[in-house]
Amino acid sequence: TLAIDIANGSTTASTTVNVSNIGGPTLNVSNTNDATSTTGRFVIIDQASQGSYGAYSDLFPDYGAGFYAADDFQVYVPGTNLSKLSFPGFTTGSTSLAGFNGQKIHFQIFADAAGVPNGNPQTPGSVYSFAATIGTTAGLNVAGNTIRIDLNAAGAPATNLAPGRYWMVVWPEINLGAGPWAWFESVGTFGNNAHHIDPAGLTGGSTAWVDSTTSGDFPGMAMHIETIAACGAPWMSTTPATSSLDGKLSDTVTVSVDSTQIAGSGPRTAVAYLCLDSNDANTPVLAIPVTATQN
Repeated sequence: TLAIDIANGSTTASTTVNVSNIGGPTLNVSNTNDATSTTGRFVIIDQASQGSYGAYSDLFPDYGAGFYAADDFQVYVPGTNLSKLSFPGFTTGSTSLAGFNGQKIHFQIFADAAGVPNGNPQTPGSVYSFAATIGTTAGLNVAGNTIRIDLNAAGAPATNLAPGRYWMVVWPEINLGAGPWAWFESVGTFGNNAHHIDPAGLTGGSTAWVDSTTSGDFPGMAMHIETIAACGAPWMSTTPATSSLDGKLSDTVTVSVDSTQIAGSGPRTAVAYLCLDSNDANTPVLAIPVTATQN
């Protein structure tokens, strides 16, 4: 997040963003303040897989209960709609996820309750829930036992999250005897450590959320979460308007904010996405959250 504070007695302030071409063809930034696009891509969190260890995160239909893992992420802009989710993992039996055709995979988001999820998959309380079906739901891909979903392609309801901290839980429905799915852990974590829970006490584990590091696990869960951002705000401007960068070169974009264009009076805060258009094939519109605070 790019945070810009406006001093008491002033109505404007600015800061800079560094734009770099890490290599390859010339990077042409054609618009440093796209205020019309609604397709700006912002990666909310990207925690790489540790590659060897994982935690069960499944409902076991043969037991009517399950084990679950969760990790937290942060939302900055009101009305945030998540778009693409990815969760690397592995199955512990001989059948890959693709072999469980017709089984459900659930995606749930819980609010934060003082550093733990406010609820679990076996109790009410999630702020968002969507179930996809392996082999049927558009936008769902389980190749290589990584669970990937494009929520828009899947026809899922909008997440519409308010700013704040949330916990993500993903869990397939797989019988324990079939060799269920384990979610890869990550050596990195965003804020709080990952947590796990055994709500029904199937193995005598904790029926409340527990910090995963207390049992020797890594501190995070591997996950990638994106949102598609609505770009621009009347109180935000940039210079220069365009930039052209050869490989390994950088340029500075100045981002300015004007509180006279922010609704209200007195101390107040506004949040929006700054979007940069470029010829980057992977990210043609890059979104960056900007917070402007009038003191």
